Amino acid sequence: MKRVTFYLADQHPGRDRSLGITGYSLQLLEELQKSNRVRCDVVSSRSSVLVQGAKYELPFRTDSPIKRLIGDHLHGAIFSKHEILHYPKGYLPAFLPKGPLVATIHDTIIQHYVDYYPKERSLLAYAYWLAVTKHSLRKASLILTVSKSAEDAIKRFCSRYAITTPKIHVTYEGASGEEFAGTLGEKQDYCLGFASTQPHKRTERLLEYWRHFESKEGNHPKLLLIGTPNDRLMELALLCKSVEWVQAPSFNDLAKLLRAARGLIFPSEIEGFGLPGVEAYYQGTPVAYVRNTAVEEVLCHPDVGGFDLDDFDSFHAAVNGVLNMPSQSVANHALLLRDKYLWSKVAERTVQAYESL
Repeated sequence: MKRVTFYLADQHPGRDRSLGITGYSLQLLEELQKSNRVRCDVVSSRSSVLVQGAKYELPFRTDSPIKRLIGDHLHGAIFSKHEILHYPKGYLPAFLPKGPLVATIHDTIIQHYVDYYPKERSLLAYAYWLAVTKHSLRKASLILTVSKSAEDAIKRFCSRYAITTPKIHVTYEGASGEEFAGTLGEKQDYCLGFASTQPHKRTERLLEYWRHFESKEGNHPKLLLIGTPNDRLMELALLCKSVEWVQAPSFNDLAKLLRAARGLIFPSEIEGFGLPGVEAYYQGTPVAYVRNTAVEEVLCHPDVGGFDLDDFDSFHAAVNGVLNMPSQSVANHALLLRDKYLWSKVAERTVQAYESL
């Protein structure tokens, strides 16, 4: 039986941007604990994500920059030897523990921001996260990732910086709501979107396009945006006739909103997996997504919904395609996705990756 220790002291729900990574970590742990082929332990801290039965705890909080750096990079001196040490967030410490090290790298979005949004973060922040990513790719015994698109991006990153490409294993990722896949719910006359001030999420473009969509469609649904807008997003929303804001709902309320929506509009230009798209289909809601992204791959190239960010006509056609997609076709596609991304299958692929070490 393989013994795997998860490093979770770098995850702080409510403070981190990467809530999806925390969900991935906890659900994967839960599934792996059902297996008779691995035994899982956890390294946490006094402030990090709570896991029942965590065996190791750093003797300090890790939710401040200095203590986070100390915990992330020096914990290897405390927990020096494990059979397998898994870093679900993808970043290996500077002080390397002995034994095989596994990192889940979900995307190379840091490089995307360096290339396209250089003013979003400081030069120091970019330099640090690039350095940590390069270090992880050079030192990891095995890289796990969540899509073929993410694997290709990792390989391009390695080529760009003359890093020998490590062994990469695509496990994909599971999504919440898999038990609802294939069921049909009653719809209300709205589409749903996730608003974000992060530029790669392209909320500004969504609002610009929605305003044009309203002018071309006499009878159209409302657009509900989940999130807290900044001044620019509010300005654009006020130019529209049918945009409403929804503050971050609870997990159960979000599932209800997804289930009642006629469509999810997901204009993100880069994702490692694209979790909201799969979760929407599980709730019986088709998705408008950006072509040539991981989202297109992960959604298994549905016949409707794909659009180009620089082409309003393709957006117009994609939204109309989603609004008119037969409910049984949505249900059938959800079952296809569930068959591929069941958490039990993700865990099985992960175990196989461990056993390859």
